[in-house]
This record gives sequence, structure tokens and C-alpha cells, in this order.
Amino acid sequence: MRCREWVSTRRLVGVLALALVTALAVAGIAGCAGRGAKPGTGGAGSGMVVPADAPVRPERGYFLGVLPMPAAGQDPGEAYRQAARHASVLSVED
Repeated sequence: MRCREWVSTRRLVGVLALALVTALAVAGIAGCAGRGAKPGTGGAGSGMVVPADAPVRPERGYFLGVLPMPAAGQDPGEAYRQAARHASVLSVED
């Protein structure tokens, strides 16, 4: 293969790769457009979380959530019970 043919082939591959990436990006953006829930429903893309129950706001004005991490040798159930005494919400119920 001569040098000129190699450069031409390399340029063609680059252009095709750029076209493929552009097409995938446009398809990805178009696929996401219109998704998401209606405002106020708390679904994906709404920016709002709607709780399943009706929690009462604590006196401090905000909910405190923690992820219990058991200490060395501590039972995980005890770690969750200990965290529940100090937090409004836990990641998983014991």
C-alpha cells in the first residue's frame, strides 16, 4: 500500500468513527428526551421525592439518615438498632 492510499484510508476510518460516535450521541440524547415523570409525581427526572407514607418533620427541621457500619465484632442488627435511636431514616430495616 502506498503512503497516499494509507493516509486516505486512515482519514476515511476517522471520519466513519466520528460519524458513528455522533450518531450514538444523538440517539442517546433523543432517547432520553421526554422521559421522566410529570412534575410533582416524584418519578425519575422530576427532582422531587414523594414518600410512600406521610412522615412528620422532626423538630430539628430535617430528616437525618445514616448508613449503619457495624464495629469490629458488633452484630449488624445491633448496629442498625443503635443507628435507629439517633436517625430519622435508615438505609435498610433490621
